[in-house]
Parts: sequence; structure tokens; C-alpha cells
Amino acid sequence: MKADRARNVLRIVYRDNVRPPHTLAQLEFVPRELAKMRNGFTLVTDLSELDAMDLDCCTHVTRVMDLALAAGIGRVIRIIPNPRKDIGFNLLSLVHYHGKVPTITCKTRAEAAAELARR
Repeated sequence: MKADRARNVLRIVYRDNVRPPHTLAQLEFVPRELAKMRNGFTLVTDLSELDAMDLDCCTHVTRVMDLALAAGIGRVIRIIPNPRKDIGFNLLSLVHYHGKVPTITCKTRAEAAAELARR
């Protein structure tokens, strides 16, 4: 997880086989990183290096969504090269962002970079 204050972008990268202990540990850093963001920030979620994610990670992933919403998230850009590795982020987003946060799904990091440049 990395906050880019200048661009107002928070990046979360999921790699390899993600299990609940990984996502739980991530939650420790989320509030600190969100505090670096200004209202309207972009959350980039990168699944390009993900091999698999345990469904039990959903509780932690949705907590990140809830915290991001409370912190004033403006949009989400997801990098999901393989749709089979998506554990339901779109559905989770509808529920946890209440349909208020525009979401763009890209297949590559280059596409995501182009989306970031549009703002």
C-alpha cells in the first residue's frame, strides 16, 4: 500500500496468494495512509500480480472500502487482467460505496495510468 500525496492516489497491490492474515495486517496501515489523502482521492487496486485470494479476505477488503468512503474517496481504478481473479469487487463496491463512487476496471497498468492522467 502506498499513498501518493501529490497525485492524491492511494495504491493497493495484491500479489501471489492472498490470505486473511495478509489483508488483516493491511488494515493496520489503512487509516494512516488514508489520512494522507485529500477529499476526492483515487484508490487504485492492482490485482495484476494476484494468483488467488481467499474468499475470507472479503471482510477485510470491504472494511478498506468502508474506511475509504468515510475518508472521501472520489473514484476507484481497478487493474484486473484476469476476470477469474476478481473475488467480486464490483458487487462489493456497489454495497460498500452505495453506488456513489465511480469505478473503472482496467486490464493493464498502462490503461490505469491513462485513466489517472485524465483527471
